[in-house]
Amino acid sequence: MHIVEEQLLDTAKSGVILLKLMEAVKDNRVVSIRYFKPSEGEWSKRDVEPYGLTSKHNSWYLVGYCRKSEGRRTFRIDLIEDVHVLTRKFDFPEEFCLEAYFGDSWGIFSSDETRRILIKVEPELAYRFKLIAYHPSQKIEEEKDDGSVVVSYKTCGMYEFTAWLLQWADFVEVLEPAEVRQMMREKLERMAGKYGKDN
Repeated sequence: MHIVEEQLLDTAKSGVILLKLMEAVKDNRVVSIRYFKPSEGEWSKRDVEPYGLTSKHNSWYLVGYCRKSEGRRTFRIDLIEDVHVLTRKFDFPEEFCLEAYFGDSWGIFSSDETRRILIKVEPELAYRFKLIAYHPSQKIEEEKDDGSVVVSYKTCGMYEFTAWLLQWADFVEVLEPAEVRQMMREKLERMAGKYGKDN
């Protein structure tokens, strides 16, 4: 058996960071990290109370309370440098649960509201949605005479959801809600602009 999956270029570095974070999670120790935030294009130093670790598509994430942001945050481990496990301990919040933290999220990020989404899948791709559950909420609402299916999801994290859907853009259509249709339309228009007529 051979598993094909994306992976980090520097697995050794991320492995060292992951081991340090596992130690900190186990012992309820505060960690000091240097973190790169892509949206701002800069590094910052943060003290984090590490609550737990999760993985998606072979990438690991740290979930914890960021003292700089004064809130719970999710950090990609490959964007962390200079991890120091401090001697300071913190009280783990009894109500915290990783599964509940991610809730209905499509993936890692869940800052937007949960929506009910309906998509229509063309016959060429419908079989995949009958065989694979891409999200716990996935439900086939209707099987049409032409072989297409209408599938529903209850999820948040529209950035990740629409990015996932784009891989099948010519075989799927968002039926509702209108705002998610608009998100897909805008993404597709930007893509079409990049591949417009050559000069």
